Parts: sequence; C-alpha cells; structure tokens
Amino acid sequence: VPPSHRPGTLGHPRRSVTEPRADTPLTRGDLELIDLVGTTVLGHGSRRAGDPVTVLFTIVNRSTEELRSYGHHPVNLAARVFDAAGVEIGGAEPARSFLAKLVPPGAAEPGAVEVWLPHGHEEVTIAPTVVCEGSAWRPARTEEGVSITVAG
Repeated sequence: VPPSHRPGTLGHPRRSVTEPRADTPLTRGDLELIDLVGTTVLGHGSRRAGDPVTVLFTIVNRSTEELRSYGHHPVNLAARVFDAAGVEIGGAEPARSFLAKLVPPGAAEPGAVEVWLPHGHEEVTIAPTVVCEGSAWRPARTEEGVSITVAG
C-alpha cells in the first residue's frame, strides 16, 4: 500500500506546504546586497603554489531574500583569485561551496571556500563571492578578500 501524502508536498512526506521554494532566481541586484566580511585564511602562514587554502568569512545578508543552497536556483559560495596588479587569474568557473545553513534576510552566518593557490604568482588576493546558479554572479570585491604570499 503506497503512503499517502498531503496535497502540495509534491509527494515528499516531510516537505512543508507553507515553506517557500527556492525556485525564483536572485538577480545581480539581490546579490549585490550580500556582504562577505571578516575574511581570513585557516591555518599557518607558509603557503606554497598548489596548496589548498580554506578561506573563512561571514555572510551578511542585507537583501530581502533567504539564501539557500538547494532548489532550482541555489545560492553557492565561490572565490576569485587576483594577482598583485588586481587582475583576475584562474578559471571562469571556480569551484563552489554550499552554504552551511540558510541565511535569512538581515542575518549573518559563517561561510568558507577552498582555493588551490596558483603557480607563477608571489602575491595573490582571494576574494569570496556568491552565485545564484543559473541566474547571476555577484562580482568579487577585492576589498573583502585576503592577501596571501605564495612561495615557489
């Protein structure tokens, strides 16, 4: 005998019919209202090219939208890497990290991304950013980033 499900739950017994779905994509304007502050690097100060580093920061949601890493248009974290002259280096599609938890409007929650340090650069700035998949990126802000000296 198949289980019965409440109407509006799309067949999932634990899905709330009152919870909004993350189906509406955030715009670049929405993403511009998200600040990433207190950026720091986990671990010791000696860094070599090719080493992974974990960048920690606080996500401050000044938008009117709840940030979540699920649904058709999830919000994920990423990082952009810049050289000493402020020129972006690395791929156009950096690796993403999920939000650790929902970030309601007006809230602040911790965030983290892992980045592999590039070869051929002595000084880099890693700037975290956010992306609403399938919709928009928030441009990385180097002033929210952290500078790292890379050895050999």
